[in-house]
Amino acid sequence: MSATLPEPVRRVVLLGASNLTRGLATALDVLRRHRDEPIDLMAAMGNGRSYGMYSRVLGRGLASILDCGLWSALAERPPLPTTALVTDIGNDIMYGSDVPIIARWVEECLRRLQNHGARTVLVGLPVNNLPKLGPTRFYLLRTLFFPRNRDDLASIADRSRRLDEAVRTLARRYDATYVPQIDAWYGLDPIHYRLSQWSAAWAALAGPLRGPNDDRAGASSPTMTRGARPLVSIWNSLRVQAIVPAERYLLGIAQRRAQPAATLADGTRISIF
Repeated sequence: MSATLPEPVRRVVLLGASNLTRGLATALDVLRRHRDEPIDLMAAMGNGRSYGMYSRVLGRGLASILDCGLWSALAERPPLPTTALVTDIGNDIMYGSDVPIIARWVEECLRRLQNHGARTVLVGLPVNNLPKLGPTRFYLLRTLFFPRNRDDLASIADRSRRLDEAVRTLARRYDATYVPQIDAWYGLDPIHYRLSQWSAAWAALAGPLRGPNDDRAGASSPTMTRGARPLVSIWNSLRVQAIVPAERYLLGIAQRRAQPAATLADGTRISIF
């Protein structure tokens, strides 16, 4: 007979897009580091994910973060001490949404998280990267990642700066921890973290989500892990990306899966929306 796994004692809610999707395994390593307690991890993520609009990438469609099933699932689950990370906010600029509208979407997420007693980390935009691109490289990246976008580099850079200022204001309003993006995390691609920087980036972003007991000796630095750095594994990243979320559309065909979609050996549960 198999042993009964322990119940999660804390909850982590993660909201984001491609960087979160790629780095979830590394972020989870940061969250579980120095603690033997299982986590109820709930993530609304996906490449190209929008906070307020339905998004479609390479034939895969996802509801917006605001409209996905995470919120109803969060309301139905038993209350737990909760922390949350809100990141990858810049996609909606490339989708053509106005800054005040995006800010309202993010604020609604913060309001819902606050209603669940979450201690939240809000991540800024990589505002320093865009001016360094140059028009030719920007055009190539825009065509590759957002082919329907027709905005020029100056417009995108200006809206990104204004949205980052709005994010800082929201962090103060909702008593969230604001974490800026670091230029060194990025390379030629101004949108996604370099693989060599995943450890540093996710230690900085997910580190503040750890509980207060993690502030003891050896765990206070966001870059400290059980060896030296958070584990970075392409294989683990691909495994996480292969998890079927609660609802998605592939070539117009609905796919649904009950959540949690995965349970780890320590009882940690992973739900993807």
